[in-house]
Amino acid sequence: MVKLRKIGEPVNAVDIILSSIALNRDMIIVTNDNDFESIKKVEERLKIEKMR
Repeated sequence: MVKLRKIGEPVNAVDIILSSIALNRDMIIVTNDNDFESIKKVEERLKIEKMR
């Protein structure tokens, strides 16, 4: 969260938790929420796929 605030992109705490779970379990997050794009900027291992 601190890294995101430093780059001027704070996100929801719930999105941080979901990202942590996905990283821990090597899962892909399928979403249309742009907060996950922000998280990926500071945690490149996060796998996200945009919903259509």
